[in-house]
Amino acid sequence: MKKQKPRGYFQKWSNVKRKLQRIIKEEGCLPGQTVLIRLGHGDLSAAIYRYHGGYASVREKLQQEGILPSEQDQLEQLVEAYVRQ
Repeated sequence: MKKQKPRGYFQKWSNVKRKLQRIIKEEGCLPGQTVLIRLGHGDLSAAIYRYHGGYASVREKLQQEGILPSEQDQLEQLVEAYVRQ
């Protein structure tokens, strides 16, 4: 059974970041709202919108902190993979 988080737990960025890092490691990417809810993280999904500026803002924060690759890095990886074919 899932442990209940204290009230306001996901208002703190450090808690959101820690949880998302685990999810990204498990899923291989930052899942969107629908997937987060399906995985049982509706509380986290709601907090992303309510307290942290939405998914685009959270993605940007995670990129700035080096948790997710930047869009430039992703594009470079895609081009490298294409050239190697």
